[in-house]
Amino acid sequence: MDTTFIFGQIASGEYFTGREWFTERLVSKLTSHKNIILISPRGWGKSSLVNRVGSIITDQNYNYRTCYIDLQSVHSEEAFLETFMCELSAINAPILPTRYTQKQQRDDILNLPEYTAIRDRIKLIVFIGNIQKIARFKNSLQFQQKLRLVWRQHNHCTYCLYGINQLVTRYLLDTPRKPFQTMGQIFNMPRIQFNELIIFIQNRFEITGKQISEKVAAVITLKANCLPYYVQLLAWHSWIRTKSTCNHQIVEEAIEHLTLQFSLQYQTLTDSLTTKQLSYLKALLSIGEKICSRDNLQKYNLGTSANVARLRNSLKNKEIIETVLKETILLDPFYSYWLQEYYFRFNYQN
Repeated sequence: MDTTFIFGQIASGEYFTGREWFTERLVSKLTSHKNIILISPRGWGKSSLVNRVGSIITDQNYNYRTCYIDLQSVHSEEAFLETFMCELSAINAPILPTRYTQKQQRDDILNLPEYTAIRDRIKLIVFIGNIQKIARFKNSLQFQQKLRLVWRQHNHCTYCLYGINQLVTRYLLDTPRKPFQTMGQIFNMPRIQFNELIIFIQNRFEITGKQISEKVAAVITLKANCLPYYVQLLAWHSWIRTKSTCNHQIVEEAIEHLTLQFSLQYQTLTDSLTTKQLSYLKALLSIGEKICSRDNLQKYNLGTSANVARLRNSLKNKEIIETVLKETILLDPFYSYWLQEYYFRFNYQN
């Protein structure tokens, strides 16, 4: 695959764009020894952002090192400790004696970042992704308490924990009694600015000898809801269809192709939803935020305003929708297009 645009993997270097002020803020917090919990919906570029933050920190500070740990495939405390120790071994963390008891070994593993930083006379930033996985561990609450107790005592290490906002909020931060509430400052990651994405798309086309106007680049950005994964995905599919100059028709062809490519996945997802959830989505796509008027509640058979709130929360928990700046959107813009064109068939209704 040509790498004019990057999607489905970490975007770094020339493929990374936007969020400069937010990046600077995170760098400042972490280098001031402030732990951070970063949350956003899936596909917003958290991994790319923390990779960028870590690179800036190590480039600007000779005595800083970074470690990245992904919990995507971790389903137990034991697997967490094994993954934690394995990743830290990449920066020459000490090997633990096997004669230790399980409790002693757990504490020592969790203290490895501090031990390593002191030994090597460095400052260590530990980035831990998909932290929502911790909520599914057996005795998760006790393990969260242990993490907070140990890590808050570290003076040479700083932690950036990041994950999917609905799941992190629901399972780790939903009450003040949850240990992670005081683990670090909580940041909701913003979307990349509209104009930044337009400039990025135009620059990527230009370096390959192709052209795209500001207006057409804006269409790509809007159709992808300013979400980096979908912007780069749609931009790439538009780029490969472009011989010299990309136009609106090429973008529409790319959207149609992507929608049909994912149609089986979208049908499976839709089949898992209730009638009421589908009615809510139909109303959202038809009339936007005006769902709770008496006429619309009756038209779409949604019951009461309280029921609409429950439907909205259930779809957020399924990572289908999200509220951004008081606007509720579908997180997958091509699923939105598929629902409108192929499921609800808005263009064929009288």
